[in-house]
Amino acid sequence: MYPLADITVLTKPAGWRLELTDTDGQPLASATLLAPASATAGMAVLSQLTVQSGQRRRGIGSHLLAQCLHHAHINGAGHVTAVIPKGDTAAARLLAGAGFLLLDTLTVYRRRP
Repeated sequence: MYPLADITVLTKPAGWRLELTDTDGQPLASATLLAPASATAGMAVLSQLTVQSGQRRRGIGSHLLAQCLHHAHINGAGHVTAVIPKGDTAAARLLAGAGFLLLDTLTVYRRRP
């Protein structure tokens, strides 16, 4: 069984950073969860969840995701939306396995300043 995540409060934007480490203090995984707010109709946003490359496919991502969902719930979230990069099939599988449904996709345009 993996440990509980260490939680750091974020202020701008409001939310939390959840981090899992092994018994030696080495990072295993981290997530950024934006707090539910009236502007988002009580929705929390999972904006990032990363598992260290050598630690993948061991249930660590699922364990951290469950902690994120629990933390969102106890902090008033009515639902959680996740943002993942296009083509990230591992993240899509993780979220689908946790009951997330694909609602929409977003195309992001970038350019240098």
